[in-house]
Amino acid sequence: MDLLEAIKKVQNGREQSISAFEFLIEKFKNRIFTVCYRIIGNIEDAKDISQDTFVEIYMKLKTLQDPRKFSVWIYKIAVNKSINFLRKKRRVLPFSKANSFVTEEINKEIIKRDTINFLLNRLTPDYRAVLVLFYIEDKTIKEIASILDITESAVKMRLKRAREKLKKFTEV
Repeated sequence: MDLLEAIKKVQNGREQSISAFEFLIEKFKNRIFTVCYRIIGNIEDAKDISQDTFVEIYMKLKTLQDPRKFSVWIYKIAVNKSINFLRKKRRVLPFSKANSFVTEEINKEIIKRDTINFLLNRLTPDYRAVLVLFYIEDKTIKEIASILDITESAVKMRLKRAREKLKKFTEV
């Protein structure tokens, strides 16, 4: 089964729609979780937001006009849910627990990942979303603009400002 076929089966509500939706979940669950986690910074909250994303997708898939835009549509839902979650919480997340026991022997990649997450969490949700989509999800400026419903120039400006803020955070 391919992506477009699965989407059409779910939209039409055929008997195979459950297996088709399971196919969609399997295909996108890791990407959606990664986006949510990178924006939110907390595994449990990211799992919840990912799950909420797929519930909303299932409920609204019939409204998707162009199945070829499914990927952009699903990212848009996940990013919006993540940003809305953070706006409700209004908090900056601390380093992970692993970072409180830093020794010479800890893998540098873990420290690097925690540092990146810490810095991302100091940014506003809008800046964080743009950085995650651009650098982690390898989305183009055009795709990000479509996902966030903003202009390409607004994406470029947010990227520029987010980079500037990160640079200020890292200056000592």
